[in-house]
This record gives sequence, structure tokens and C-alpha cells, in this order.
Amino acid sequence: MARVLADAAESGDLGACRRLHAQHNLTPEDVRATNNWALRSAARKGHLDVCRWLHETFALTAADARSADNDALHWAATNGHLDVCRWLHATFGLTAADARASDNSALRGAASNGHLGVCKWLDATYRLTAVDARAFYNWSLRYAAKNGHLGVCLWFYDTFGFTAYECETLTECATPSVAAWIATLS
Repeated sequence: MARVLADAAESGDLGACRRLHAQHNLTPEDVRATNNWALRSAARKGHLDVCRWLHETFALTAADARSADNDALHWAATNGHLDVCRWLHATFGLTAADARASDNSALRGAASNGHLGVCKWLDATYRLTAVDARAFYNWSLRYAAKNGHLGVCLWFYDTFGFTAYECETLTECATPSVAAWIATLS
């Protein structure tokens, strides 16, 4: 039944979540047995009300929010749900280590999908460094360039700078508009 709860959470149907809990007397252990799929699904889709309910109803912890390397912060950031990212941070006390987990997956996901506001928030909240930028460079910056997210590329450049080598490798994978901008840096 916990998997059905996760499906309801993913669709944002708080009423269905409540009914499933009431009808089947779901426990925190039931939710954890699915590796907290319900929380990740709700975070991925931006259903903050469902995230809050899951936390309140099942006494979810920071470990639950981090579970299985595909943590809720990663999914919320990847899909641009800044309100959910902020709530996860405030509620579970997530740290810079959490933001950097799985090769900086939260920032990588946000950058890859052009969610500049989430990138800026992650940087401001977790005080990312140029070393962090280099750590996820091959994924986040390259995907931002490949997917044509010029605003994200501009922010990376203004925040962390690029080396000549990075400009060259970015140009190889970038959309024409991003490649044209990178050419102005040389």
C-alpha cells in the first residue's frame, strides 16, 4: 500500500494520501520500506503540501529526506521547485554535504534544466566554491550549455569563471546561442 501512497503523493492528491493512510493504517516503517518514494515523488513534482503532510504524519527525518542517493532535494532542485528546496532545507536541516551528495546532484540537476533561481539559492545556502563548480562542471555546466540555458551559463561564469580549456570543451557541446556567447569570452 505504501507504493500506492507514493503514486498519490506524486500526483499531488493529498486527499487520496489521507484516505490511504486512514484506510490502511500506514506506518512510518511502511513508508520507509519503499525507500521514502512518497517524499521523493512529491518533492520531484513540487507538491509542497504533500511533502509537509508526509513529514507530519510519518515523522520523517533528515535521513528519510536523504535516502537512496536520489534524495528529495535533488529531485526538487532538478525540477525547479525552489519552495520545496527551501522547505526541505529548513525542515530537515540539510547541509552542504547533502547538496553535494551524489556528485552535486541538486545543483547539477537544476543547472541542466535551466533553473537559475534554484542554482543561485543552492549556492547562497550551501556556499558552493569554485572547487564544487569544477566537481560538477562536466555534468551541470555542460548540460546547461547543451540545453541552451544561457542564463545559467552566464551565472556560472560570473560566479566561478571558466578556464580556456572549459570554454573550448563547452563550445563543443553548446547550442549555437551559448557557443556564440562563449566565443566572446576568448
